[in-house]
Amino acid sequence: MRIATLAAVFGAALVAASLFVPAARAVALRLGAVDCPGKRRAHRQSTPRLGGIAVVVGALAGLLAGLVFLYPELIPAGEHAHLAIVLTATAVAVLGFLDDIRGLSPRVKLLGEVGLAVILFGTGLRIERIEVPILGVLELGGAASLAATVLWMVAVTNAFNLVDGVNGLAAGVGGITALGLVALGLVAEAPAVVILAAAVAGALFAFLRDNLRPGRIFLGDSGSLFLGFVLAAVTVQLGQRAGRPVFPGVGVLLMGLPLVEIVTTVVRRTLRSRALRLGPAGVVSFLRRELMHPDLGHLHHCLMRRGVRAEATADFLVGIAAVYCLASVILFAIPSAEAPASLAAIAVTALCLAVCRPLARRPHLELVVPAAGAASTVDIATPMKPESIEIKSMEVESESEAELIAA
Repeated sequence: MRIATLAAVFGAALVAASLFVPAARAVALRLGAVDCPGKRRAHRQSTPRLGGIAVVVGALAGLLAGLVFLYPELIPAGEHAHLAIVLTATAVAVLGFLDDIRGLSPRVKLLGEVGLAVILFGTGLRIERIEVPILGVLELGGAASLAATVLWMVAVTNAFNLVDGVNGLAAGVGGITALGLVALGLVAEAPAVVILAAAVAGALFAFLRDNLRPGRIFLGDSGSLFLGFVLAAVTVQLGQRAGRPVFPGVGVLLMGLPLVEIVTTVVRRTLRSRALRLGPAGVVSFLRRELMHPDLGHLHHCLMRRGVRAEATADFLVGIAAVYCLASVILFAIPSAEAPASLAAIAVTALCLAVCRPLARRPHLELVVPAAGAASTVDIATPMKPESIEIKSMEVESESEAELIAA
């Protein structure tokens, strides 16, 4: 693929998303899709949360530019998977949009994600091979392939939703991951993967300008769900086009930080569950209530509770994501470098867990938000109840100082 084509895709997405951010803010304000200051908020001004609309529009513009440049190369080669990805990812964004403006239950969103993942599988985009140590490459078929594909899509989609808690974090991690996919696509000579990933990267970097200080707009579920779903789907597409298996090694490393977030979230909520102590009768209650119940134990919350500023929190976690993505590219491009790449991933995982301590079990926690004036604190009881969270002081430096919103 020529550099000019890659630049055109990235540039089209960048310009389109930049131009559409003001429209997204206006729509959010008109529909009342704003995060207002309150007991579970640390920003002082109402902030629109439909930034995902601008990201989707930018990504679609970049994809259109890519198709114009590479149409003769893609269509004859049977590269139709990108159309299925775009349609299902847009549907996920619509699901997030409805949640942003009306509010949907976690179960409804989960069922929607599963249904769209099954549709994507039905179009032929699926995980077909995995590489298992000692056993080698295993071919998946039928139910095994369906289960692996749906699990991957739903896990990554919700992982990015959980990461979205501090200005610039989800978009930064998503942008780094998209660039990693661009590099992987170039190595694998998969132009459709490169186009989709470059379009998403361009849209996200444009959005970051307004998402960072002073935080004029938030990504919202429309953006975080779209971001997770499209990146997960493009990774599956890479797995089908690559000459060697992408799953689980390369794929897991590529999504390292979001996957650490979702795994620690599930483990934490399991350890703190009261329903599970009741035995089999409590399993259903745990799955319906506690597992999907918001808390303030995510990686960014843990860092901020230790006194780290919101900007530094985002920088640290985006840096961790960058190391994961670099390890993923090295593992894919240089199979002989498996040991160094794996050691790097293990090291940053250990660092992340040691610094953030997302599994720490304390009966009572106090979240302290550094501020220019007085500190803001949030009392956290276990298990967490949203209505019990109260910010005692709202004197923060800006609305982007912290978003104490459980994803």
